[in-house]
Amino acid sequence: MAAPLRVTDLPATTLTPAATTFAGARDLDGDGCSDLIAVSVAGVARTLRMYRGTPLGLSPSPSSEASIDATTSTPAPVWLGDVNRDGFDDVGVTLTTEILVYHGRTDGLPDHPSQRVVLRGPDP
Repeated sequence: MAAPLRVTDLPATTLTPAATTFAGARDLDGDGCSDLIAVSVAGVARTLRMYRGTPLGLSPSPSSEASIDATTSTPAPVWLGDVNRDGFDDVGVTLTTEILVYHGRTDGLPDHPSQRVVLRGPDP
């Protein structure tokens, strides 16, 4: 009987630059391979990054990235599905009072959000 597989026995991919938060893998660019979305926080800079999936696994370097204008909160990426019905999955970045929406496309992430959704509490 073979010895059980240990996590340390698996091939590792080191993502550069290091990321702070991740969203589960889905196909953002429509190539049939799941991609990983991550947010990196370095000082006051916040960056949304896409690590492209390939038949051999994840690319270790981001294939596209976008700056996030949010210095007062820690952004978190979330998959939104295909909100604009163009055939590509879209991703959101949640902030304290808003969600920035980035529409997926064949070359990955757009440079800037495609939409901003403001979150409000209930009316008094």
